[in-house]
Amino acid sequence: MTDRPGKPLGFWSLLALGLNGVVGVGIFFLPARLGELTPGWAGVGVLVATAGACLPVALTFAALARCFDEDGGPAVYARAAFGHTAAFVVGWVAYLSAVASTAAVIAGLTRYSVAAWWGLGPVAERGAAMGLALALFG
Repeated sequence: MTDRPGKPLGFWSLLALGLNGVVGVGIFFLPARLGELTPGWAGVGVLVATAGACLPVALTFAALARCFDEDGGPAVYARAAFGHTAAFVVGWVAYLSAVASTAAVIAGLTRYSVAAWWGLGPVAERGAAMGLALALFG
């Protein structure tokens, strides 16, 4: 086994990861619901306002990432600012958020696909979601 580091992430990979962290899973399911609630240009205005509200968070993470050479994201930043206990909590919150995000993607994916492809009801949606989760995570 070699100890050489892997290929570093390029600009586009980092941009995609950053956008995913800021936008999250909502981008896949929000537009349809937003179109129902705010038709026309008002919906576009809501999306632009939301992007503007998320921009300071993205810029803060970008600035912090330049300050640290080690991996770990928010847990590293919390440890530097508040100590090991805060880093532990932030690390676990980030992990649980990733699990919840995956669950949201599975729920949304099965809700839309089961209804669109087969026209089945909520019981089939739940069954498909459980089957997909089991297939992905055993």
